[in-house]
Amino acid sequence: MTSEGIEPSNKKNVTPILERIEQFELVFIATFGRSGSTLLQMMLNQHPQVIATLEQPFILVTYHYFHQKKNWSDRDIKKFIRQIWLRKSAMKYQWGINEDDLEQDLIQLRNSGRLNFRNACKCVYANNMHFNKEIKIIIDKNPIYLAHLDKIISVFQDSKFIILLRDYRAIFYSLSNYKNRTIKSMYTNLISIKKGAIKLLNHLETPSFKHTLLRYEDLVETPSSTLIEICSFLNISFNNRMLHYNKENYFNNALFKKQPQQFQQNIRENHIGILSRINIKSIDKWKESLSKNQIMEIEYHFGEYGERLGYTRLFKNENNNKVSNFRFKYKLADLKSELFINYIFKLPFWIHNILVHTGNKVKRWRS
Repeated sequence: MTSEGIEPSNKKNVTPILERIEQFELVFIATFGRSGSTLLQMMLNQHPQVIATLEQPFILVTYHYFHQKKNWSDRDIKKFIRQIWLRKSAMKYQWGINEDDLEQDLIQLRNSGRLNFRNACKCVYANNMHFNKEIKIIIDKNPIYLAHLDKIISVFQDSKFIILLRDYRAIFYSLSNYKNRTIKSMYTNLISIKKGAIKLLNHLETPSFKHTLLRYEDLVETPSSTLIEICSFLNISFNNRMLHYNKENYFNNALFKKQPQQFQQNIRENHIGILSRINIKSIDKWKESLSKNQIMEIEYHFGEYGERLGYTRLFKNENNNKVSNFRFKYKLADLKSELFINYIFKLPFWIHNILVHTGNKVKRWRS
């Protein structure tokens, strides 16, 4: 046992890593933040043939350095393992990876001439503590993936994508009440959502893009039929356990209860809506909670793309001169968004790591 939780060994799994990485299909959930991806992840994770992981964007963190690497030294392998844990204390207990076993598997891949970035990433998933011979699908959900679909597709060309949509005004309202959001500026969040939508719409026009579109509203209002459609897309049978996601999950199991009290409290505050019974009435809460000017401003920046994704504007014919005057704020938010989305993953890992942990400390201090 470590100070961060139990670190189980996968040595009991005698299946060679070459067989394990070919055993499962890798599927990605790409979405906007605060769109219900954790709810969907918890539901899918109840299926006995599925592992749906909580977000740890190690693919993007390691991509810049490793995605074209062909000859992996021992030092490269150790460096790759170090860099998969951007938020080690918060996330490692949920994955339960034994780093010694992972290193041996990576060495085995190298010795067989099969160690490349794709297989190294799949090796990480195959060392998840929940991996067993029944697993057919591993699902990785990360809101940040929406802005980096091109990178994900370039590495995992055959993977499927579940695109989770939500009304962008509801996203804005949810973000405004979310204490631990990564980006504090709501303007920057709005621009980031817009950029993600533009990239998504471009990929939706690509015939080779294997995806299914899922609306958060449908998942909440008609969970059974929506999950049946998802299972059909994944080529697995529907399992009724998925409807009882809140009985046993990453946020209420024995390992979670061994984590620091502040960490547990933050999780419960940020995910209170899915740890208890979902309130369908909350879907349109933004309509009564946001002011007309707020809605007009959000629709001014995002309305065109929102309509292309199926969400109608309330004030399409209103005079938007007032909200269109925020030129400086818009440009500053655009710069912040660009730095966060694209450039942070190009930084050396130690700088990226410092920024993340400094940000987490500031968030805890403010709360």
